[in-house]
Amino acid sequence: MRRLGAVEKTYATARGINNAGHVVGERRLKNMPSHAFLLKNGVLTDLGTLGGRHSGAYGINREGKVVGSAQTSSGASHAFLWLSGVMTDLGTLGGRSSAAYAISPLGLVVGSSLTRDNLSNAFLG
Repeated sequence: MRRLGAVEKTYATARGINNAGHVVGERRLKNMPSHAFLLKNGVLTDLGTLGGRHSGAYGINREGKVVGSAQTSSGASHAFLWLSGVMTDLGTLGGRSSAAYAISPLGLVVGSSLTRDNLSNAFLG
């Protein structure tokens, strides 16, 4: 086990890794909201949010596509897909929140979302 020095702050957790050794997760600076990150070849990239304060990354595929959950400007958390500096909102199944947990080599995303009836359902997209 070794420390990922580039992501050390008040709080940091690694949640995913691809075959090239690129790591994704979430970190928080002192007195700041947590943000998703990508650590690639020793360079840390903050992935931002969907207009809200918080985000977290959970999976990355071999092509560097990252998935996770990010807060929107309304305060809801939505599943996202990030690639080359662009975070795309994947929406929900009609409810307030969703999260993407993994992405396949072909770009298929899996996760969970609330429905209009406030039930949690798995999704594939």
